Formats: sequence, C-alpha cells, structure tokens
Amino acid sequence: MKAGELKSPPLRAGSCPATEGTGGITQPPKGLGGLPHTVARRVTMVSRSAVSAARAEGSGPRICGRGLKTRHQRRPSCRLRLVSEVSVAASSDARVRPRVLIEDWLPVTELGIESVRESAPIPGQFPKLKTLHVWWARRPLVASAGAILTSLLPAWTPELAERFADASELANETAYRKWVLTMCGILGDPVAAQVRIRKATDEGVVLGAKAYGYKPAFKNNPTAEDIALLHEVFEHTWGCLPVS
Repeated sequence: MKAGELKSPPLRAGSCPATEGTGGITQPPKGLGGLPHTVARRVTMVSRSAVSAARAEGSGPRICGRGLKTRHQRRPSCRLRLVSEVSVAASSDARVRPRVLIEDWLPVTELGIESVRESAPIPGQFPKLKTLHVWWARRPLVASAGAILTSLLPAWTPELAERFADASELANETAYRKWVLTMCGILGDPVAAQVRIRKATDEGVVLGAKAYGYKPAFKNNPTAEDIALLHEVFEHTWGCLPVS
C-alpha cells in the first residue's frame, strides 16, 4: 500500500456496509442534499407550509405538477370563467322564467297507460314501440306530447284563471289538468278503466276494445277551440308562440 492511500477494512461474514464501522448502528440512507431521509422530509414539510402560508396571503408562488409558478404566471382558467358565466345566465333566467306545469305535475300514470295501449301493433300504421328502429324512428306519441305540453304550459295560478276568466278550462287547477289531458288525447279516465278491466278479467269477462270508453289517446286530435286557447296561453306566458 502506498503512502497516503487508505484501504477499507475487509467485510466480515454477515456484515452490512451500512453498519460497518458504526458499532452495529444502522445509518439512515441519504436524501435531499445529502441529509438523511427523515431530515429531508421535515425540510420539505416546512417548505410546503411556508408556501401555503404565502398563498393564503395572496403573494406567494403556486406549486403545480409542472413546477413552481407565481401568481402572475398563471394562465386564466377559461373553464371556470365559462362556468361562472353560465351560472349568472341561469340565475338571471330563473328570475324571469315563469314556473311551468311539469315542475308541479305530470300525469305519469295516465301517460303510462296510454303508452301501453299505443304499444299494441297496428298493421299498416305504426310499428310496435319495442321495434323503434325497424322503421323510421318511432316515438311514444302520447308520452312525448305530455312532456312537451307540461314543459311549456305555465303552472296554474289564480292570476292565470283571472286572466282567462271566460275559459272554464282554466277556472281551477282540476279543470286545468283535465284540459291538459284532453290536449294529449286522453278523453276519459284511463286509471278507472284499468280498475274496471282488471275486475272484469278476474270475473272472466272480456270487455273488448271499448273497455276504456274512448279511442287510444294517440288517435285523438285536439279541437280548433282548444288549439286557439292553447296559443293564447302560450302568448300570455312567453310573449309569443314557442314554435313559429
């Protein structure tokens, strides 16, 4: 061995370089800046705490996935700005939009019964509702009409009845809802008809096609008087007809 040359002592069997020459005490591995990992973690935690405090004051940098950025280097968030603009538009729309009928009432039971009646195959006229795309895109007519009408008609109020004092269809809430059902083609009480049909079936009696007392709703068209009243209500509610 030359002068000034250091020679590492030989390792004993079963010894570890981390504990060799330390009296058997394991030295922690080195981390940030040559510091042990435990110390490095503490330094990192202190640094993040300082950054968080500076950000809370509005003057510090911001840590992101691509490094450190100051407040002046941030790019404006178009998504947040768009969301805020939509929220403002929605809030202003809520202040001027009248309350519509579907928010208070939708004749789900009646529309469901009529949709079942409509689903029966009609040779030469409509395909079954279960085969929507065999022919042109089939839609459940009565359910669609009910959803559209109740989405455009205003909810009943005493002011509405006072405005149309000559229209008995708008005199009270019950008459108003019955008129909406009539506009959908439901000219009777399908719920009561279902009870009557079920009772007759249990007794072994077949009531036939006239069990409901009226034709299926999708075959019934509103009268000219009903359409004229509907247009007047639309113009009173929205200022114009929804579809021109």
